[in-house]
Amino acid sequence: MRFENKVVVVTGAARGIGQATARRFAAEGATVVGVDLEPAEGLLQVDVSKAEAVRALFAGVGRRYGRLDALVANAGRLYSNTTLSATEEEVDACLAANFKSAWLCAREAHPWLVRSPSASIVTVGSYQGLRGGVNTFPYSAAKGALLALTRSLAVEYAPAIRVNAVIPGQVESVRTEPYFNSFTDPAEARRRVLSSYPLGRLGKPDDVAGAILFLASDDASWITGTFLMVDGGRDAALLNLSDLRRSP
Repeated sequence: MRFENKVVVVTGAARGIGQATARRFAAEGATVVGVDLEPAEGLLQVDVSKAEAVRALFAGVGRRYGRLDALVANAGRLYSNTTLSATEEEVDACLAANFKSAWLCAREAHPWLVRSPSASIVTVGSYQGLRGGVNTFPYSAAKGALLALTRSLAVEYAPAIRVNAVIPGQVESVRTEPYFNSFTDPAEARRRVLSSYPLGRLGKPDDVAGAILFLASDDASWITGTFLMVDGGRDAALLNLSDLRRSP
């Protein structure tokens, strides 16, 4: 029970990676405060892109539990556009969901985390934040900013708090089939994507959750400021879908 008697906040906990992470922490003994923008049973409904809401969240955690040992900044939202077509409102919303939210949570968690003997923050990035690509703006830019924030926090918050990121590959979710169906040849798009993963499959939320728990645990006590690829080997391969047409 690596997290027995520890308190953990997980944002974006209603589904996918966040939900799997919250469940894994609870299974290993943690008291989990799950947060999501949408209402869900057992979770706090909080817009973590709003400063006052985040301040109230962590003040409440502190009052109720008197401690905080880990923060998983998983909340985010996918936006797909080009630098020429994206609107100012779209860019602002994307940065708020994927970058500003993590900064606000880290800032408000800090006074409580510094009291823990083994405090950790884990952010959830994206390979698009490292590589960019066609129709990935402003999401790729926001995730790139998140990764830069992760390293800034790792230096600024050391030695009391470790800060790392996981960078997932494509994970099975409710968006998987709509994504493939957006191509004129969905079967070929799926085949090509899967061929770019040396391990031969897309990820599962639990694949990423396991990596998050490792980084948050004492097993990673000498790891900070790093990005852990959890991508089935995709970063070591190349993928080109530029010759596949999108459906109109």
